[in-house]
Amino acid sequence: MQPKFLGGINTSLSWKNWSLRAQLDMRFGGYVAIYGSKYGTAYGYTEESLKWRDTENGGMTFTSIWDGKTYHDGMIPNGIIMGGEVLSTPNGDYTVAAGGETYQALYEKGIVDPQHGTSWTYWNNAWSTGTVNDSWFKELNYIALREVAVSYRVPAEFCKKIGSKGLSLTASGRNLGYLLNSLPNNFNPESMRGTSSSQFMIRSVSPYVASYTFTINATF
Repeated sequence: MQPKFLGGINTSLSWKNWSLRAQLDMRFGGYVAIYGSKYGTAYGYTEESLKWRDTENGGMTFTSIWDGKTYHDGMIPNGIIMGGEVLSTPNGDYTVAAGGETYQALYEKGIVDPQHGTSWTYWNNAWSTGTVNDSWFKELNYIALREVAVSYRVPAEFCKKIGSKGLSLTASGRNLGYLLNSLPNNFNPESMRGTSSSQFMIRSVSPYVASYTFTINATF
């Protein structure tokens, strides 16, 4: 959960009557659980949910041992069935060998069908049955463009005409976006639940909110 680095950079550049100021905030390292990605994948709202749906998205073509029909959305889970487990098949029960057998091995023996990709995706990401998986558990790295401001110092000759000792104009924007965001689906990397540096749950879908200001500073 803990980030390896949290920090920021402030820099400014001046040229004649103009000045430019920029601020960057950044975080590198630490893993977060993105609940919006988890549920969005389960219910078909993210690109990740297309995985295995058909052959164009990596699905296997197979003929089911149960109904003899051909499907194009197969996938083989990366797992092992415990030794001694009794599996029902169209040809009777099959007892898994001692020490366990991989799902891949059981499929090659004709004991099991591949899983249907859509149902597997739903099962792995739904509220009550979901598990931690790579589609929603990610390392959090970001570089935020926190602020950019451009200022202009009005020449003294003009200030005298309006009876001012000094006048400056500044246009600035805050929270302008991210130069780097490691989270999928363009999730807000700073929408974590809580303010602790070790916070690891992104449970909201709050958007980026930018603000813009124009400031006039005058002395008389």
